[in-house]
Amino acid sequence: MNISPIFNLTFSQNKYSNIKMQNNNASADISIKSNPSFKSNIELKDLSFDSFNNWAINSGYISKISKNLENLRGIMLGEGAEGFVYEIPETDDWVLKEYKRSTIVPIFNESTAIKPVKDILPSMNIGQTIGQVQIPFANNYSQVFYVRKKQTGFELGVGRNDLGLPKYANIQTHLDTLKILAAAPQSTYDKLVKDVKKVHEKGLAFDCYNPNNFLYNPERQSINFVDIDDGFDGNDSQFGNILYALLDTTFYLSLNEDNLDEKAVIDASKIYAVDIVSKFLNSMQKEKVKFDNTEQFNKLIKSDLLEIALKGKRPYDRDTTLRNMHLL
Repeated sequence: MNISPIFNLTFSQNKYSNIKMQNNNASADISIKSNPSFKSNIELKDLSFDSFNNWAINSGYISKISKNLENLRGIMLGEGAEGFVYEIPETDDWVLKEYKRSTIVPIFNESTAIKPVKDILPSMNIGQTIGQVQIPFANNYSQVFYVRKKQTGFELGVGRNDLGLPKYANIQTHLDTLKILAAAPQSTYDKLVKDVKKVHEKGLAFDCYNPNNFLYNPERQSINFVDIDDGFDGNDSQFGNILYALLDTTFYLSLNEDNLDEKAVIDASKIYAVDIVSKFLNSMQKEKVKFDNTEQFNKLIKSDLLEIALKGKRPYDRDTTLRNMHLL
């Protein structure tokens, strides 16, 4: 991989996208292919519990589980701090989440059954839970698995599960992410900020400084997020954490400017950040939301990643720029 001088970059394929930047110092050709396991339909589908229940009955999903528990879930799509997410066999509309913590509850049915969970944002797909699958366990208890609306897209940034990969592979993913987000239209960020605002209003939260919890859908040009749960207390806006994740800041901070190749990536990251930050801040101003001084946001402000985007060499100057924009 050639990463020097700046923007003489040749992007190889990462696990979810194929992005090539031509070696011409001026323009870029970008071709994006979604992971085949993620399928997207432009028309908004009915992903309600009733729709899932009808599918489960018509497809024989419940009866198949009753006969063999191996039919409950397909391949694992991801693992987070709290649990695992699996495909549901024979459907691409919902996924199944299994928590690592105990999910054994008093039985409500002596056989395998499904029950609804209230969807407090029924008009949106934010990967929220819409139902439960309860499997008889023992002594009148059931084990619970959670049915969630499936999000589409490919993961952004270098997440926790990628940190063990070779440095050059993570550099590739980092640059791919920033290139895609810098090229995304303003509408991408407008929708993201509006969606997050709605999520906050409903008391929901998610692990928003892990970039792998954001999926970019190239067909819709949308940034989707996953791993939604209850727990937002209304005190932290989370927008600082989200910008931290979109800029892949954890990985950026691991780069060594004394290494010439990594220094080229540092410089390229600062340039890409200009478009990303400008669009994100513009969307925040439209929605009249502000940053809070979360730990990740403070790390971002103190780093030099934003020195071009916010026109400030010192953290104080960058902070002042945001205050003048009424974002702090």
